[in-house]
Amino acid sequence: MGNLLTKAMGNVLTMLVGNVLTEPVGKVLDIYNCAQNIELEAVALGMGSVPIGAFYDDEVKKILNLPKNMDPIYIIPIGYQK
Repeated sequence: MGNLLTKAMGNVLTMLVGNVLTEPVGKVLDIYNCAQNIELEAVALGMGSVPIGAFYDDEVKKILNLPKNMDPIYIIPIGYQK
């Protein structure tokens, strides 16, 4: 995964303020809808993207210095396809 993230033009991180296991389902679904719109816009601009939802949350939080009340949901690398 690291190679994909470092070679992308940019990475978008969608986050939830709160805990994904205790927040209302609608709040979590909004994040998935947001991620879908980001991916659709990337395609409209001639770019590619891929949502990554399997990562070590604690490591992402540590690397990005995120507060404890924010849960990363997706990392979306975006860039032009070769």
